[in-house]
Amino acid sequence: GENIADLGGIMMGYQAFQGTEQYKNDQKIAGLSPDQRFFLGYAMAWMLNMRPAALANQIRSDVHSPAKFRVNGPLSDMT
Repeated sequence: GENIADLGGIMMGYQAFQGTEQYKNDQKIAGLSPDQRFFLGYAMAWMLNMRPAALANQIRSDVHSPAKFRVNGPLSDMT
């Protein structure tokens, strides 16, 4: 369920972002387009450094996917 919610959330967020002046003016900041900044910001919100043992424990005990997959999964499903 959470993976589907992640996809819905990023799609709704991106749709809202497309309605902003920041998106519409298409100005690059630090060499990045508005689209690049949006998706980079999304990915950076999930950044973490986890030891292998902690990751293994999370996989065994947490119903949520690890952060890496909560970024790569939804973004790969967007068309």
